[in-house]
Amino acid sequence: MKITVEPVIDDAKKGIKEFHQTLIEATIAAIIMIVAWIVLGVLHFIGVDSKFLYPLNFLTASLNGMQGGGILGIIGGIIAKLTLLTMIIQIIIPLYKERKKQDIKGDVNRYRELLKLVFGQGVKLAGFGIIGIGLALLIYAFLTVNGNFENSFVIVLALITTLRILFSQTNAVIRFFTTLFRLTPVNNAPVYSVFIGLSIGFTISVSMAVLFSSALLAYLVGFTVVAVGYLLIVTEKKKIEKAAV
Repeated sequence: MKITVEPVIDDAKKGIKEFHQTLIEATIAAIIMIVAWIVLGVLHFIGVDSKFLYPLNFLTASLNGMQGGGILGIIGGIIAKLTLLTMIIQIIIPLYKERKKQDIKGDVNRYRELLKLVFGQGVKLAGFGIIGIGLALLIYAFLTVNGNFENSFVIVLALITTLRILFSQTNAVIRFFTTLFRLTPVNNAPVYSVFIGLSIGFTISVSMAVLFSSALLAYLVGFTVVAVGYLLIVTEKKKIEKAAV
């Protein structure tokens, strides 16, 4: 039996070429963002305040962690910048390269079905969804540091990323968390519930950034919502255990 190695070699060459291209794109994106962070950071430090800088600060998260907040604010700002850069490389660049027509109607219908799954199948799943909403608010407060809309582009990308995960046909992220929490594809509805909650929470977060610009408010509401979701799960679990006795 003759074994041909040409297809294997071709696949390897294609993989190396794609990796090389991705590495170049990631390097360019990183250089552009680092330069932007330095320049915009210096301009902010010396007191240059212009409305023309607002969109640049928004798109680069340059001021995240530079407007107070202490050590926690600095850490949040650094993580926000790294998260933003990662999502640009993993989400924005691939979206631009694909430029394919999105099945918006299909995505909307899928989202509706997931909403029904979360909030129409009992208190327990709703509790996981509510926890997701609270977690999104906490992430918003931590990454923006002060809650300003100017620092919220990372949250917009987080919303887009969450929706892409929910609409994905492969659902690699869903499978990862299903395995992580020792669930099976049959009973992984809590994972979907949390991600649905995150999508709702990130949407609320952007609205809060526009209306209130308060990280403290987001922290208070976020912790409260997480506590409510947890109590719903625990209460429903006790009811089920009591009924089984």
